[in-house]
Amino acid sequence: MRLSRYARAIPGHASEGDAWPTWVPAGARRRFDPLTRLACAAVDRLLQQGGELPPDTAVLVATSYGAVESTFRFAQSIAQFGDAGGSPTPFTTSVHNSCAAAIGELLRLRGPTTTISQGATGPIAALRFASRLVETGRAPAALVLAGERHNEWSRRVVAELSGAAWPIGDGMVGCLVEAGQGPGRALSFRPADATNTSVLTGGHLSESEQALVGGTPAIIAAHRLGCWWPGCGLAGLDWCGDGPLRLAEAEGDRQETLWLGEFHRS
Repeated sequence: MRLSRYARAIPGHASEGDAWPTWVPAGARRRFDPLTRLACAAVDRLLQQGGELPPDTAVLVATSYGAVESTFRFAQSIAQFGDAGGSPTPFTTSVHNSCAAAIGELLRLRGPTTTISQGATGPIAALRFASRLVETGRAPAALVLAGERHNEWSRRVVAELSGAAWPIGDGMVGCLVEAGQGPGRALSFRPADATNTSVLTGGHLSESEQALVGGTPAIIAAHRLGCWWPGCGLAGLDWCGDGPLRLAEAEGDRQETLWLGEFHRS
């Protein structure tokens, strides 16, 4: 199994913003939540690396907080007008699976579609699920999107509750999981043979979580990004560099690990 494509959309970081791609219709731009907007930006960069995806490609989204802005607006409408006055416009995009569904609809994909909310370990869990879908023939490929998009309220709340040493950030990573040989990085969930493989993690780990990921990480994504969100480790990947890596995340007593080989262009 391999990651054949990788792209990021991180507002304010290395000019990687969240502008609407030209293939997103005007009506959708008015309707979609900022989280989906960010996902579209990551997918657009992914498509530029190899064109359209197979029609039966699966879509998996890993997000802890979901469509924060739409949920916030919907809750405000209920607070102001009561249950009967809840606005249907933000409600339709506040549903946690709305981002995955929107991407599948825009790209006309017919494969399995789901959303995983598992905190810091969510992106690795999504990649594990994606690899199983491809391995068992349920989909020829799997598009995995992992990230968050805050508004000012959620950014403040998460900062207070998490006590993170870095600013609470936004970002979206897009990966394409495929079988067989080709460009990209080998992907495995079985221990690699290399004993000197560097460890990549998002950061902001307690002592017990640090013990779960296994020693002091050589690479902390939050240092590279200048910000942190749960599961940001995947966003800290140097796609064409770093060499073989073990991506490890932990939250509480849950730990997820995967191994990525060196990047190959062909």
